[in-house]
Amino acid sequence: MSHILLTPDRGDRDIMLGHCVDQCVRFVTSYESHYIINYPPKNKSFDLTERVKIGYERAKSVGIDWVVMIESDDYYPSDYLHKVLQKSDTSDFIGCEFTYYYNIKERTWERINHPNRSSLFTTAFRVSAMAEFKWHLANKLFLDIDIWKHAQKYRRTFIDAGAVGIKGHGFGLTGGKGHVMKLNNEDYDLSWLSSKVDKESLEFYNKFKLI
Repeated sequence: MSHILLTPDRGDRDIMLGHCVDQCVRFVTSYESHYIINYPPKNKSFDLTERVKIGYERAKSVGIDWVVMIESDDYYPSDYLHKVLQKSDTSDFIGCEFTYYYNIKERTWERINHPNRSSLFTTAFRVSAMAEFKWHLANKLFLDIDIWKHAQKYRRTFIDAGAVGIKGHGFGLTGGKGHVMKLNNEDYDLSWLSSKVDKESLEFYNKFKLI
């Protein structure tokens, strides 16, 4: 079984992308390649779907079996890929039915539940299971919702692989509530974040000052 990592990026968050690559290097499970779809944006429109489709088509053209989404501004533990791929033999889509979000400038966090679907940054899919997926490229938000609606007719597995959605860094264009997401739980001493991320990432996030 072959698998690649896919990171859509617009060239507007180099600091976060550098940290993303460092995290992937620390994965205890190897991967065939890391596709970073990072060409200059054509305009200010939200173009995430277009970039994910390019990565998917590239993986399909060379016979890759699995695509594991890795977003450039989020946190992934070193065993993330291992936990995901453990379920790949019996699944077509793998994700998490809740998301931990953390605002690194406000130092607040929240768990948000979304049953029967996953956020894009914690989504992995079998390439063949996306053959009939309808790619809406007209600057549409919420690709994750479309993917998981499509996934309803396939084998789905939900796990907690330890990822954290990072908000508040202020770099780049985001969808949904993006950087201004208001989170309910305070973490001014970084104790919650310390329990979720590795030492290297904690040092990285601690550079973002409290506002």
